[in-house]
Order: sequence, then C-alpha cells, then structure tokens
Amino acid sequence: MAAKQTYSVRLDADQRHQLDARAERMELPVGCLIRLAIDAYLKQQEEKDYLSEVEKRIAVTIDRLARQVAKDRAEQQMVVGMLDYLREWLAFTLPTPADKNQANDLMRERDKVFWERLPLQFTNTSKAKVTTFLEEKTRAALPCPACGTGSLFPKEGKKGLYWYCSNLKASPKCEATFQDAGGQPVLPGAEASR
Repeated sequence: MAAKQTYSVRLDADQRHQLDARAERMELPVGCLIRLAIDAYLKQQEEKDYLSEVEKRIAVTIDRLARQVAKDRAEQQMVVGMLDYLREWLAFTLPTPADKNQANDLMRERDKVFWERLPLQFTNTSKAKVTTFLEEKTRAALPCPACGTGSLFPKEGKKGLYWYCSNLKASPKCEATFQDAGGQPVLPGAEASR
C-alpha cells in the first residue's frame, strides 16, 4: 500500500480571506480547494519531468545521428578516393612493348606500385581526423578489470558521471560500471588501497 503524503500550506490573512471567499462561491470546503491546487501542482511537475526526459532523449538521438553522419561521410570519402585512384590507374596506359617479357615486367612493376600506393589513398583529411581521434581515445582508455578485454569510457548518467565497459553491447556482454572520482574511474583495487 502506498504511503500517504502530507503537504503543509502557509497562508497570510489576505490569502486566507480570498480562499474562504472562493470556497463559498464554489460551495466547496477550503481543504478541497487546497487539495485541488496541490494535485494541479503535482501534475504540472510530472509534465515538466516528462518533458525534461523527452528533451534528453532527443539530445541523445541527435548526438547519435551526428556521429553516424560523420562516420558515413568518412566512409564515403574513402570510397570516392579509392574510385578516383582506380580510375587514374585504369586510365594510365603503357605503350605496348614488342617483347612479351618486357610487357609482363612492366605490368608487374605497375601492379607493385599500385598495391604500395593503395593504402595511402584511403587516408583523407577528415577520415584521418576521425581515425586519429578514435585511436587516441582508445589508446588512453583504461582496461576493464571485470572482463579484461574491454576499455573503460566515461558517460553522464542520472546520478552524474560514471564509467562503463566498451563490451556493454558486445558478446559476451560486460555490464561493469564504476563510479567517477575526479575524472578517473574508482576501480576495486584502488578502493582497498585508500
């Protein structure tokens, strides 16, 4: 059974007279008017909390979409760079030597140069920035003490900042979370040493 909540209302003399006059006009007891006002206030607070939650969900969705767009843009630029390189490679024609062995040697040399230069074509400025950022973030991440294979990353939650394992959505799943202390996770071994 739910516990009954009580509220206290302090009214000055003017407010009390206005409330009494309104109760007389409506032919309702004063306590009923106060209860209706409290119910209206609580309903308004619930609506504010709901709108706040909706606002948070919209912000998270927009953030996810922005990350996906950046990722898609980097992949698209990588594919376009590769296609440009292939078009350039295919457009380049060698004069046909009279000697078949010489033609085969030229083709092998051309293939060797193509495969050596191919990885360089995948790196463009925006992809390089995304890749560098992710590599630095992963390199700086602490390993998860619970599973040993994941990395710990910070996240803002309802109760403030906390740290979660990157294997949260992986298989096998690691649901380990750690409290934050000054921008660092509070690890089990660190608690004992304090």
